[in-house]
Amino acid sequence: GDGGRDEPAFGVWFPAGHRRLSVVDVTWCREGANVMAPSDISPVLECVMRVFITGASGHIGSAVIPELLTNGHQVVGLARSDASAEAIAALGAEVRRGDLDDLDGLRQAASESEGVIHLAFKHEAMRTGDFMGAVGSDLAAIQGMGETLPGTDKPFVTTGGTLMLAMAG
Repeated sequence: GDGGRDEPAFGVWFPAGHRRLSVVDVTWCREGANVMAPSDISPVLECVMRVFITGASGHIGSAVIPELLTNGHQVVGLARSDASAEAIAALGAEVRRGDLDDLDGLRQAASESEGVIHLAFKHEAMRTGDFMGAVGSDLAAIQGMGETLPGTDKPFVTTGGTLMLAMAG
């Protein structure tokens, strides 16, 4: 637009609790704050993503989901049990039932999302002595989800721990 009163050139988003303002508004955020002219405002690009998270009900996932939701993203969390599904839903995320062995489901969830965060690991297999089986499942899940990402510019984030190597002997 031309930036006139009827058609703002672009908008500015302020942190949570503030209203959306056009750059033609004379704006202020709090009583006593300095009045800003449009030339004082830098545009902020809004990028809302649909993010698929494995391990969504776990220690890290349960901290990541609220951060993503607070910042306006949509979150889909993988749940293999009813308890995990309830925990994910209670955090405000959409639940997708499945597990790390459902490679087709992981591929589909990754392809339907704008980003993937892989936090799951088969800790129960590791605890019962099948560390290499857990690692194999993790690798297959990463490869399965990763097959959908080349050429998409979708981010893929994963975690790992060297402590597990010490526990493996």
